Order: sequence, then structure tokens, then C-alpha cells
Amino acid sequence: MNKNSKITGWGKYTPKRVVTNEDISKFLDTSDEWIFKRTGIKQRYVGGKEDTLVSMGAEAAKKALQAANLEANKLDLIIVVSCMSECSLPSIASVIQATIEAEKAAAFDLFSGCSGFVTALATADSFIKSGMYKKILIVGTELFTHLVDWTDRNTCAIFGDGAGAVIIEESKEVGLIDSVLRCDGRYNELIYLPRIRVPVDGDKPGSKISTSSYLKMKGHELFSAAVNSGASVIEEVIQKANININDVKLIISHQANAKILKEIANILKLPKEKMFINLENYGNIATASIPISICDALENERIKNGDIIILTGFGAGLSWGSVVIKWNV
Repeated sequence: MNKNSKITGWGKYTPKRVVTNEDISKFLDTSDEWIFKRTGIKQRYVGGKEDTLVSMGAEAAKKALQAANLEANKLDLIIVVSCMSECSLPSIASVIQATIEAEKAAAFDLFSGCSGFVTALATADSFIKSGMYKKILIVGTELFTHLVDWTDRNTCAIFGDGAGAVIIEESKEVGLIDSVLRCDGRYNELIYLPRIRVPVDGDKPGSKISTSSYLKMKGHELFSAAVNSGASVIEEVIQKANININDVKLIISHQANAKILKEIANILKLPKEKMFINLENYGNIATASIPISICDALENERIKNGDIIILTGFGAGLSWGSVVIKWNV
């Protein structure tokens, strides 16, 4: 008998502090109009002293467990995706496991840049379909505002902080239909971090950290790569899943830049309402952007039972991927 997997729970966490474009314009030569025109972003959440990758991820996980009506000690596996870490060891996943008291769960971190959530979802689906695990928690958690150069308007205005989580379980119903994962390491220098994050005071945007720790990216080249990879992998997963693009009710992409998402929709000849965009309120939260977007789409009734949706991510590596889901809850 073929095994299926489906998403049964979801949750998000955002820090208390909101930094608007106007706030940034007070210490940088920029404006709300300049930032919004180029990125589609109006504000972003910025983690404070109380926010860590573990604490934010654990809060999102607890909400996902509650939505799935599942106790943490019933989990078989925890996969955490993030573009950073507060320390080299132990894994973020192992500390979240202890924090939410999921003592029976195996736990590991998966590192795949901004496409990490899609990669984790495809991995969890494979674990379930193989019969190895039945109940899996996936968490995306980021503190990107601690990694950017707050004197550089081209990067500091783009990113935000937060966490999102989903529960994926074995199911009799079809949920995750198919997936495609791709990578081209020749473009590894388009976006990179010279080393892992170091602790900084999250209450003070504009505070200095060693320049060797700053996020660096080649914006124009990255834009083209994101558009091309994002559109091509959606076309590929649609063909692999043997569906028609007209069957797709909603595409939830990694929220990198509004122009990127709109250009992908144009290439695919999609009505603009089929491309979910919410980065105006969050900025780019890397691995957390897709699970947070799932929460927002459900809250706004953009996803209904029986809908075919596509989740797609792209980022450092370069790596990219897509998952086709029939939403059954």
C-alpha cells in the first residue's frame, strides 16, 4: 500500500519590534519610496535580546503542534532549516527538541539556504513514504537582521526576522504530490556569508559587527538567477506531477523580492492573484518565509481544502526547488 504525507499543522512567530522603511531613513540616506519601489517591502520584524533561533523556532513549533492537535512527544523527527546558527554545535534542532519536550524525536539541521524549507519538506515526504517516520516537525527560523550591514541600504532594508513551522504526517489522503530539487554550485558567490553569525544587540539596528560577518550578495545577477530558476522549477514540477498550471490555485514562493515574484508570474502567464506575496509586512525571512506565508494564506482564506498549491524556493548555492501539494486537512 502506497503511503502519503500531508501538512496537518502550521504556526509562526515574529518578534515584537517592527522597523519600518521610515525608521531606516532616519539613519540612512534612503526613503520609504526608494525601498518599496525596489523591493516591495514596507516593514520588517527585528529580533530583540529575548529572541534566538531556538526560542523563535520553538514558539512556531508549539503553534504548529496545537494546530495539528498533536503532542510533542508523539513526534518522530524534527528538521530545522536556517541560514545561520548561534553556535557550531549543538544543532538548532536538538535544542528545539528539548525546549518543546519532544524527547522521542530524532533531530537534525538541514542547510540549503533560502530553498531550505522546500528541501526539508521533500526530505520529510521521502522519510514518511519510506515508512521510516510518521510525524515530522519542520521549522524555519532566522535572525537575518543580525547579519546585514546596517550602513548599506541595499541589504539592510531587505531582510527580516521570524520563524515558521509545519507538521507533516503520514496520511491515507494524497497531500504532497511531487517535488523537484535542483542546485548549480557554479553560482555560489552570488550570495554568501563569510562565516556564521555572531551575537549582536538586536535592539539596535545600525550597530556594528565585524565586516567579515556581513551578508554579501550580487543583486542584479541574483535577481536574474532567482527569476529563471523559480520559473523553470515550477514548470518542471508541474510536468512531473502530471498536472496543468491552470489546476494550480496558489503559488507560495520564498518571499525574496516582489519584482522577482511578479516576473516569475509573468513568465508562467499566471494571474497576479495566483502568486502569493506578503513580504511587504515581513521583508525576506529566508527559510521562514514559506511557512509564515502558509499561515498567512490560510488566515486570509487563500487556501481551501482540495486546492492544488505549489511551494517554491530559491537561494544560496544556488539551490532551488518546488513541491506540489493537494491541500487536505
